[in-house]
Amino acid sequence: MIDLLLAQHARIEELFRTVAAAEGRSKRLAWQDLVELLAVHETDARTSTTG
Repeated sequence: MIDLLLAQHARIEELFRTVAAAEGRSKRLAWQDLVELLAVHETDARTSTTG
C-alpha cells in the first residue's frame, strides 16, 4: 500500500506541474485528473491507516 501511495504522490506532483503550465482545454483536463486522483488518494490513505 505504501508503494501505491508514493506512486500517487509522484503523479499528483506531476499533475500540479502540468496544471500550472497548461492553458485552456489541456489545463481543464489536467485539473480534472488531479481532482479525481486526490479523491482516490485520500480514500487509499484513509484505508491504509484505518484498515
